[in-house]
Amino acid sequence: MKFINFLKSYQFPLSTNGKKIVDNYIYYEVVKSDTKEKVTLKTPITKDHRKFLIKEYSLLKSISKHKNIVDVTKCFKISFKKKSQHFTELSIDCSNTLSDYFGSSELTLYQKNRVLNGLIAGITHLHNASVIIGDINKYNVLMSKNGRDLIPIISNLNGPNQSNRRQVLLNKYLNYRSPEFLKYGIASYQSDLWSLALIMFELYGNKCPIMILGGNQLKEKNIQKLINSTLTFSESKMPLEIKNAICLMLNKDRLRKDLNIKVIHETLKKYFSNSNSSLKSRNKKW
Repeated sequence: MKFINFLKSYQFPLSTNGKKIVDNYIYYEVVKSDTKEKVTLKTPITKDHRKFLIKEYSLLKSISKHKNIVDVTKCFKISFKKKSQHFTELSIDCSNTLSDYFGSSELTLYQKNRVLNGLIAGITHLHNASVIIGDINKYNVLMSKNGRDLIPIISNLNGPNQSNRRQVLLNKYLNYRSPEFLKYGIASYQSDLWSLALIMFELYGNKCPIMILGGNQLKEKNIQKLINSTLTFSESKMPLEIKNAICLMLNKDRLRKDLNIKVIHETLKKYFSNSNSSLKSRNKKW
């Protein structure tokens, strides 16, 4: 796409409020000139992430759509003064990520349950399509609003592999990476469960239970400490069912093949039903 056509196709906001930098990508909230539809443009900051952007587009086109998985409608390249930049168009108007809601009292228990239910549904859809996400964290879960409801949308699906492990280890979002990936570069469906468990801990407990640094500070002893670490729930008012599910996903035996996202869904299904019914019956604000 020529640069002049690019400028004609989208209306960019005059302020910087419509621009957000998340995990090596820039997101622009724009309006399509022809349909006046609000969409989001995503572009990589570095050349290394350009191929990840294209890979995500190809992957999403190979599986069916789901409301909790980012919908990429097109992928294109623009050229200007011998330089080029790749973009993908997301069919959502997203101004926040899940990280924007952590560490505050903004989310009620009902909304937290809805967010977690959406995450489980999205992961289930991807796992059923034989897709290992490999990098679920609070920064690449986009949040879309539907009235008062918050819909989590999983993004950055470029797939885990050995070749991009070095790049991953140099970034700053290692707290959600599984020990086997940090140590061996191996990702699995159970790795996604590890990441989901840590998101759940922070979502309901208001703090990340594991802190690990990247780059040169990612030592063997730090990885071993991560594997052997134990969670403490003493200061948390987390629901018991959520605690049990987290412990199940972070258990040393979690790598067995019979532990999968469907088991977690079944474990929490009764909790979601009872909790949400109770909250609604008491007319709590959400």
